[in-house]
Amino acid sequence: MRGLKHDLTASTAQDGTLAARLAHVRRHAGLVLYTEQLWPALQPTLAMLGAYTLAGLLRLPQQLPDGLRLVGVAGWLSLCGWRLHTDLAHLRPATPE
Repeated sequence: MRGLKHDLTASTAQDGTLAARLAHVRRHAGLVLYTEQLWPALQPTLAMLGAYTLAGLLRLPQQLPDGLRLVGVAGWLSLCGWRLHTDLAHLRPATPE
């Protein structure tokens, strides 16, 4: 690290200014923190879709009459959409701290 200046306007050899590098690292850290919040929010909805897929593999929906199956699928997808919307609404953006 010979020749590297430690003020925020100093230019480094290959990566531009320290302030630009710091801003880039902060944006990347914010994205990582958002992704860490996103995965637990998606899990309940994915589990519900997986349960319906498992029921489909066991051919349970196919045993219902067409009208009842349509209502069931629409209701299940509505429930999944509501759950996803609710979980994503509780996500908070990362603060600079």
